[in-house]
Amino acid sequence: MESFLILFVAAVVCEGIVEYLVAPWFDLWRSKGGDEIVVQQTLRTFAGMAGVLIAWQLQLKFFEMAFNVYALTPWFDTAVTGIAIGRGSNYIHDLLDHLVNEI
Repeated sequence: MESFLILFVAAVVCEGIVEYLVAPWFDLWRSKGGDEIVVQQTLRTFAGMAGVLIAWQLQLKFFEMAFNVYALTPWFDTAVTGIAIGRGSNYIHDLLDHLVNEI
């Protein structure tokens, strides 16, 4: 259960970094006439990259933690975990809640 807490906290940290340090720059871009779709997609891409960086630095591997399943290449599990972390803490919370109810 401790590993899931680490995953959740990593998602909260990533969401905080994106919302408070990066999103204001994207809001400025939007206010200067930036295309809304391009701004949103770029922000999502940045959040995903930040999540992957956090997962890589913490060596978080969701499939290994949750299901004791090992990917053929270790970076794949870390990258998928990072993308989930980049989606934010609400997404991770819903995912973990769903897993707990399944088990």
